[in-house]
Order: sequence, then C-alpha cells, then structure tokens
Amino acid sequence: MKKLSFLIVGLLLGSSLFAQEAKFGIMGGVNLANLTKSTGTDLYGEEYNDETYGNMVKPGLALGVYANIPFPGNDVVSLNPELFYSQLGARYESDNGDVEFNRNLHFIELPVLLKFNIVPAFHVMAGPSFSYLMGGKDKFEGEGTVFGVDISSESEQDLDMDDFNRASIGGVIGLGFDATENFKVFGKYGLGFTDMYKSDDSEAFNSNIQVGVGYSF
Repeated sequence: MKKLSFLIVGLLLGSSLFAQEAKFGIMGGVNLANLTKSTGTDLYGEEYNDETYGNMVKPGLALGVYANIPFPGNDVVSLNPELFYSQLGARYESDNGDVEFNRNLHFIELPVLLKFNIVPAFHVMAGPSFSYLMGGKDKFEGEGTVFGVDISSESEQDLDMDDFNRASIGGVIGLGFDATENFKVFGKYGLGFTDMYKSDDSEAFNSNIQVGVGYSF
C-alpha cells in the first residue's frame, strides 16, 4: 500500500508539472451509504445474508479539497483528483421501527478521476478511489434485538479496527454541472472493490451515492 501511495503522489506531482491552468477548490456534500453484497457472520456473531447490510441508506458528510488539471492542448479531458473526509457505513431499522442500528465508518478518500467535458457546462467523471478507514462506531437505539445484540436503551460501541481492512480500493463514476466558472454541482456513485472485513467468514463492500457542490479559486 505504501508503494501505491507513493505512485499516486508521483502521478499527481507529475501532472502538476505540465498543467497549464490548474484550479484548486473546496468541496462538500452528502453521502447516502450502505454496505453491499453482505454475507457471513457479523462482528457480534450473528449470521446475515443479504444484498445489503442495512435496510436503509445511511446519511453522512463529505468535506475536502480537489483540483482540476487540464492536459496540454486538450480541452476535453482533465485530471480531477480529490481528497476528503467521508462518513460511510450502514443503517438498519427493524420492521416495527422499535430498533435502529447505525454502523458509522470514518474514511479519508482519494479519488483520482478523469473529467470529460462532454458538452458545455456538463462533464462526466470516472476513475479509481483509494480509501483509508480512520475509525468507526456502532450506535444502537430503541428496545429489541438486532444482529444478536439485546437493546434496551441508546448505546454506542467502538469498533475494533483489527477486524477491518483499513486500506481499500474502489471505483467512482459521476456527472457534474458547471453552474459558473468557479461553482459546480455534482453527483457520484462509488463502489468498493476491497472486502471491508478481514474475517474469511464474512464480506461487505462500501457503496455510496454522493451529491455535493464545489468551488474553485
């Protein structure tokens, strides 16, 4: 992973050397996340087998910075790296609404995207994303049982990072609208390719829809 990190930094620095009119900006948005293709045994020992770990999307925040680096002599394709803090995870609510469970995962994400200006003001984005899990916490609310845990009141449980693959790789696609020369609106979908859990008895992958805005200087 260290070699991969050095490679990414090298690519970004190399790109900046031949960038003609690089722009840098800030970005913020809302995540609608879940854990997909979830099967196996949960961290609490409960069996599960479903397309998604949660039965509801989990909202979260995304805040960070980005750059847009045009390639020399090319007005259509540019490099669009981003670096931001992102709240992901999963949310589950019992059928009767008595119990709610939130798995809150905190990531630093580095998408390295190619931006394609398809028509004036509109663009599409696609590329790999590199993530690092900084920490996480499970939150329980209500009265009942969820994933084998008896809930009688609101409680929180810190997650053991030794149970997780903290470094992960995924893919991102998106669509953006340049409202002005400096202000943009975007929507992206990201899917993780790395299993979140180290255990061979379970697997789950990040899935996230992100909607946000960006402002360049």
